[in-house]
Amino acid sequence: MEEAKLRETMLETTEVYSGRLLHVRSDKIRLPDGGVSGREYIRHNGAVAIIPVTDSGEVIIECQAHSQLKIRHPQLIQLNL
Repeated sequence: MEEAKLRETMLETTEVYSGRLLHVRSDKIRLPDGGVSGREYIRHNGAVAIIPVTDSGEVIIECQAHSQLKIRHPQLIQLNL
């Protein structure tokens, strides 16, 4: 599939919170199928992700459980420097 068919277009962005350590943003986007959706995310400086790879080439991903959301999702190990 061509990359252009997967491209989302930014319609609007709003800074929800601005703090010393992080900034929270909310974006309104147009989806490739023409629909409109939202993205909420945190921006912060000084972080790096570590991707552990075994000698056999397997990638190790930690799974975080969020009891309040009753979900589990994979997460890269992150260190703030």
